[in-house]
Amino acid sequence: MNVLGSRTGQPEPARAHAISVADIRACYLSAPSGPSGARSRWPRRTTASGAGAQVARAYVQAVRLAAPRTATPVALLHGGGGLTGACYESRLDGSPGWQHELLRRGYQTLVVDWGGTGRAPWPGDERPGRARPRLQSPSSMWELFRLGPPGSYSPDPARRGAYPGSRFPGELYETFVSQVQPRFPAHARHRAAAFDALLTGAGPMALVSYSAAGPLASGASLRHPAQVRAHVLLEPSGAPDPASTDLRPVAQIPHLFLWGDYLDSRAGGWRELYRSARRHAGALQALGADVTWIDLPARGITGNTHLLMFDDNAPQLLDIIATWLGRHLTGPPSGPAPIATAWPPLPIRRR
Repeated sequence: MNVLGSRTGQPEPARAHAISVADIRACYLSAPSGPSGARSRWPRRTTASGAGAQVARAYVQAVRLAAPRTATPVALLHGGGGLTGACYESRLDGSPGWQHELLRRGYQTLVVDWGGTGRAPWPGDERPGRARPRLQSPSSMWELFRLGPPGSYSPDPARRGAYPGSRFPGELYETFVSQVQPRFPAHARHRAAAFDALLTGAGPMALVSYSAAGPLASGASLRHPAQVRAHVLLEPSGAPDPASTDLRPVAQIPHLFLWGDYLDSRAGGWRELYRSARRHAGALQALGADVTWIDLPARGITGNTHLLMFDDNAPQLLDIIATWLGRHLTGPPSGPAPIATAWPPLPIRRR
């Protein structure tokens, strides 16, 4: 099966990249049953009707290559704010996204929707009428994702005030807004279990966690360190506090932290989140961990918003990430067979 790097499906002269795909599957992973990490039957809760319901699952779209450069797949974990795994599949103009570029470079991918987001199931112990969805306005997202300063949003695109030098394609903002889903804060209690399900059900793997997925992935790595080969944290919205967390279990995992621009924005508390991640990285380094910290503006790369995968230099950022992964994912991994070589023995739903 070949996937071509053309939006029309036809090869583009001098730009087409054929990807030899062995298999594409979608599956749902359940939470582990105990310390052994073995997969259990679906966790159950009692609904208002008294019937059992399945909860705490993660949806995984897995692409296996015919000739991968490494047996370790790369799991792409979206952030919060209503985003889904679709943010990795294509850019806002319809051109190939980071998933495609990783596949082209020989990395097998797992695009994950976690606990109550995207294609993950609705938690069964929640009645839709009680879930209380939270809808973010276009103006709040404009500020939260650091596209423009507070008060700069306007429904009229011609009157919006983006940050000077912003790399986000502002003319496509409505396209971004249209793919954002409502958030359900009550579902947050299931998310740690969904991350455990991913690592125990499809690991070992490399993690690329973005924004709100950062602290969740870091927490899951502490619980299942043998299942993580490397961890890329893209502007994580927080991190385990080294003052109260033993980070020794993950000291052997290489970490890459990557940050964009406009962190002094008053919306979102980004500067404090940056400091939290910095403390986390420093504590890992003190334990002898392999830690790479990248401030893009310090490298002369300015104008990046929080929506790194949609900014106009997204291919350049992916190149940084893929180059780092290439230095740390060498040779076949030890331990349990990853999804790259043995699909989880779970009900598989082909797409």
